[in-house]
Amino acid sequence: MNFKKMFILTMTFIFLLSGCTKKTELKKKTDTPNKTETSCSTEETNYSSPVAYSSLSFYGDKKTFIPSQSANQSLVTVDIAPFYESYTENCDFIEGVITNVYEKCYEYTLPATKSEGTAHAYTISVIYEFEIEKSRRGKHKAGERILIEDMQIGCGEQFYMKKGHKYLVPIENAGDDIAIFGLNADKAKGETKRQTPYTTVYPYHPQIEITKNGYYFFSNDWESLAAENALKVTDVEFDGGSVYYKDRMLLLDSESFEENIKKLLSK
Repeated sequence: MNFKKMFILTMTFIFLLSGCTKKTELKKKTDTPNKTETSCSTEETNYSSPVAYSSLSFYGDKKTFIPSQSANQSLVTVDIAPFYESYTENCDFIEGVITNVYEKCYEYTLPATKSEGTAHAYTISVIYEFEIEKSRRGKHKAGERILIEDMQIGCGEQFYMKKGHKYLVPIENAGDDIAIFGLNADKAKGETKRQTPYTTVYPYHPQIEITKNGYYFFSNDWESLAAENALKVTDVEFDGGSVYYKDRMLLLDSESFEENIKKLLSK
């Protein structure tokens, strides 16, 4: 069992025992690349580092979709592992636009852990309708429309993609069963199947986003993508109050990004 599967099962088990969740800050010690006095440009824009987040222009809605059910959950302190680009070694990479976002609440019962009878439980997911404009790796094709479903496992602060915005997203096949079935797949009763097997590789990390003028906006956790001419972005504001990635976001022109993503995907 790989690290990510173990992590999901562990977090789900904690969720069942406590019946509660908490958003916590990622705790990863990493230095932001020191990029100063550098610039990159397109026909429309000439940026100089550092770039103010407020000067960037993105597609679609400004407001992030937040699952309504998450506000009804209680709190428990649980830290999560940081993101590493090595998580994406065997996944598909698709580029395109989020055409719709909505939530799904799964309700089911499980055998009680310390007594006879059953325990009622639920799991929330966020579902994205994604129209593929470019498939960089994997079986999907341009023009295809798929669903991507991220489960709310009960810990950590997730970064939700916005309707109408364009992203480059690493996805993987999580199977048909909701995450809880790693514990009691043969005994759970109720809503048992995911809306789609596809999930983002790591929802606790901002996805790579494309600006209106063709730049790529991503975190410095993507070490292979952070070229020498990547520009530091300052005063980043994420919905939900996240501050961990506030000073860890970069901007890169499309030409440099293309060179770097090809190297990453060829590893």
